[in-house]
Amino acid sequence: MKPLYVTMKHGILAQLLLLLTFTATVQAEEGVWQEVTTGLTMPYGVLLVDDKTYVSTVPDIVSVNEQTGDFTTVKTLSEASPSGMLLDEDRSIVAVENGTGALLRFDRNFNQIEVMARGLGDPVTVKRHGRDFYVADYDFGNGEGRLLKIGRSENPKVYAELAAPGGFHVEDDGVVISEFDAGQLVVLTHRGHRKQVIAEGLGRPLDVVALERGYLVTDFGGFDGTQGRLLHVGKNGRVTVLDDAELGNPAGLKVHGGVVYVTDLIGGRLLKANLYQLFSQAEW
Repeated sequence: MKPLYVTMKHGILAQLLLLLTFTATVQAEEGVWQEVTTGLTMPYGVLLVDDKTYVSTVPDIVSVNEQTGDFTTVKTLSEASPSGMLLDEDRSIVAVENGTGALLRFDRNFNQIEVMARGLGDPVTVKRHGRDFYVADYDFGNGEGRLLKIGRSENPKVYAELAAPGGFHVEDDGVVISEFDAGQLVVLTHRGHRKQVIAEGLGRPLDVVALERGYLVTDFGGFDGTQGRLLHVGKNGRVTVLDDAELGNPAGLKVHGGVVYVTDLIGGRLLKANLYQLFSQAEW
């Protein structure tokens, strides 16, 4: 029987050959990554709504013209760390406001509709699963954090205590979440919230996006100038570096139609690349 990672490699390359025929090519003239825009202030979350691209910065949410690289402010939030956002089922936009510790709902023109929850501490990002919202709350001052669960008519409840939680993905069986200070990707089971380490030695992992055979994870690097990486973590724990040269200090992730978007927090950039091209050049 072939090792799992060999099977995974063949499966990914098969996808590459099939999907490259209809996936938009985003390769720059040199290198894999295309610099969509620069000059952003600590960009983090990426949101795609119809034909518009939004990025959360400090303290603004901006709309980015991918053709020209120009960006304009569509909403100013409280001055604080950059935070995440999502497009809800009713096509409204849900975002965490770090400075006030609130979960907010906007229409697609970013007019505020409601405050969905308060008292979230220092929220980093938000995801939805079923009828519930989950928020990673990371106190940057002491490195402690929590994963919060918010029902439609509930106050925030502590789902789990964590050391420096970052991005995460909610599955039917549990929550896959990065621990920034510990350099780990872990899973918390919904039943009993037992924690199991999927992979470690990931540097300073931030955002997480689920793929068919594993997870994309941004390794932020460091504020001291240490460069970050884009990693693929298989469900078996195998870690593969997809890129470690052009990303600066990668933070937020978004995958859409075979294209991966990454924000460079320190460099103030939004980058994108063909995901399958990244897979094809990696040393699996």
